[in-house]
Amino acid sequence: IATDRAPTQTPDKRADMGLRDSLRRHLPFRPAAPRGPADLVVEELIIGTGEAPRPGRPARVRFSGETIEGRLIDDGERDITIGEGRELPGVERGLEGMRVGGSRRLTLPPRLGWGARGDPGRVHPNTVLIYEITLLHVR
Repeated sequence: IATDRAPTQTPDKRADMGLRDSLRRHLPFRPAAPRGPADLVVEELIIGTGEAPRPGRPARVRFSGETIEGRLIDDGERDITIGEGRELPGVERGLEGMRVGGSRRLTLPPRLGWGARGDPGRVHPNTVLIYEITLLHVR
């Protein structure tokens, strides 16, 4: 039997949603994707006029670091040598091009901070970090 009308199928969206909800309840828990930027965000707070740090030379910085939720994780003053790999990658990258007397706010995505491992007892895995850094002097 030939007909001019194409068969119509109306999917039952409620049945579809019920299946998805059922699957969600039975699938293993997956942690939420990290919030925040995909790459380092650098905000100039004060533009310095002094010397810029160079790889291999210690630079004295004053800093404050916190999680995106606002929990303080680190603060103080210390020497940082670019290229040694002893600091978080985002902090080292954030110092590049900075000059003595300058201040920056750095927003580090997890991969440039503590990453998926976190820092047990201080920083949860996949946490976005925010650092404010002032470059005091370069040796």
